[in-house]
Amino acid sequence: MFKKRIALLFLFGTNLLLGMISDVIQTLPREISNIITKNVQVGKQWWYCKPIYDMNANWLQSMSWSHDGTHLATASQDNKARIFDVKTKELLVCFDHTDWVQSVCWSNDGAFLATGSKDKRARIFDVKKQQLLMCFDHTSSVQSIDWSNDGTRLATASFDKKAQIFDIKNQILFACFHHDADLCSVRWNRDSTRLATASRDNKARIFDMKTKKLFACFDHNAWVYSIAWSSDNACLAVGCHDENIRIFNVETKQLLTCFNYNKGHSPVLVNLSNNWVYLAIHESMDKGVQVFDAKRKQRLAGFKHPTYVYNISWSNDDRCLATASYDKIRIFERYENPTLAQLSLKYALLNWLLIEKPDKRMIEESYTYDEAIEKILLDVTKKCGLNYYKECVKPWQTFPLKMQEAIARTMQHRIKEYGK
Repeated sequence: MFKKRIALLFLFGTNLLLGMISDVIQTLPREISNIITKNVQVGKQWWYCKPIYDMNANWLQSMSWSHDGTHLATASQDNKARIFDVKTKELLVCFDHTDWVQSVCWSNDGAFLATGSKDKRARIFDVKKQQLLMCFDHTSSVQSIDWSNDGTRLATASFDKKAQIFDIKNQILFACFHHDADLCSVRWNRDSTRLATASRDNKARIFDMKTKKLFACFDHNAWVYSIAWSSDNACLAVGCHDENIRIFNVETKQLLTCFNYNKGHSPVLVNLSNNWVYLAIHESMDKGVQVFDAKRKQRLAGFKHPTYVYNISWSNDDRCLATASYDKIRIFERYENPTLAQLSLKYALLNWLLIEKPDKRMIEESYTYDEAIEKILLDVTKKCGLNYYKECVKPWQTFPLKMQEAIARTMQHRIKEYGK
């Protein structure tokens, strides 16, 4: 009888102990998960930088996102236009020219790429077939190009003081607008009913496509270097050589707001996000890019680069800002902390890393450790048997607890090593 009682007590104790161990094992991943996702603040913004392509020190003149955000086209002074896969960073296509490529632009369907070159030609390439389809001539360098949204017309700006619009289907000149000096930029509004130009005659102009006449002219006291439309076609942002960014109401022709920087009279490049909230600018001499809330005139972020920045471009979803400089392209991804349930694997790990190593936050004037951050996320997921590019977008909480634990353990180890 006594032996039976001892056996029962031993069995009960063993089951109790195993139950306690099981509870600990079950809660441990959750505790680690809480560590990963602690301090998540809805609405807070971080900017995460990832260098995309080392361009062998070729001067990058321009770049353009494909409409779906999967590809990035570049224009370079080595006489080439290139297309890269944004996820894999792989070079997909390279189109040769006979002189510097000054500008690139995708058609909305992603089937065609237009280029403007110093060899006085605008070209259109079939991306899939990797073939040249047609050329349009100017009498001087083609500095800027832009597709109409319906893909039927291509606008070009040249140092021959002309903005020309070509009918793609019929391969004929649709309209030509003369200016008093070299042109720097040309941009369609969203419905392609109006075309804006930036010129060294200190003017930004808007032309009406129905009448083929000048609709508005905005005078400045220095070269007009760049222009950008708001998504509702109501406003035009203008970057000027006098250190100012001005935003005008197109219909009333009134000045709405003006940003002044006093950076030493360097050319200013301006780019409005598609939702007309974020205004990205750069001034070439200070090697920096700044992001503002366009309506509130509030500075949101600043990014220093080791070399001069020559072009900036928003992705169509406004989440990513690409910058082109002498050494490489960088993509700054806007990271607004979502709710815990929406937190993806990538941002869960990134959130943890930036909390544990706050000096490594990619928010202010930084570029030296972006490669290390990307490498950590890739290594952690690889060691756990995951494909980073396929799994990084999945919500963290959808992963099995054992996988959460494995990822967390690996991440803990890498964070301890990081920065030593």
